Amino acid sequence: MPDACHAFVERYRFASFPATIEQMTAEPITFGHGVFGDATISELSIFNDGVLIAAASPTDNLDSFLADVMKWSKSTLGLDRIETHAVSKMYESHVLFRTDRDILAPLGVFGDLCRQVSSGIKKATGQDAKFETFGFFLSADHAIGPGLKPVTFRIERKATLEFSMGYYVSSAPLRTKDHVAILQKLDALSPALSA
Repeated sequence: MPDACHAFVERYRFASFPATIEQMTAEPITFGHGVFGDATISELSIFNDGVLIAAASPTDNLDSFLADVMKWSKSTLGLDRIETHAVSKMYESHVLFRTDRDILAPLGVFGDLCRQVSSGIKKATGQDAKFETFGFFLSADHAIGPGLKPVTFRIERKATLEFSMGYYVSSAPLRTKDHVAILQKLDALSPALSA
């Protein structure tokens, strides 16, 4: 195990890794801040029943990284996955973007509610706070269906920045390219912000 761990760390240049036998046999076995191609692998955690990979990189790079790990592990260490069942895969991508369009315009139906909240705060505290729609969420019903549960699809304004700046954060249970395609479609359908 120590030799395999050392070879793995050397191949992917991980800066943090299990250093003791206890850490190498604990769950999860976690490696941090590695390199694959031009991607930095923030975290690779190995569990008894799965693997978690996190990086500030498109998901296609992570798929390539995992394929490389599997191929290298087999050829170098003699480790191979025993095919006992289908592999379940789940994606979670996060995108920060800016647009000159009002992508939350369809939520304008909540304008009266926003005004009521603003008015209620003014009456209760004297504070002027103009409420606007902040984001929206789409979710699968996690009570239905077995297996891995996809994360919520969400688009929210970037906190701490003026709404008028047009910065948003989006999370999705999708590959990066599919996530970006949805955001581009939404942007194209949205009206331009008024000056």
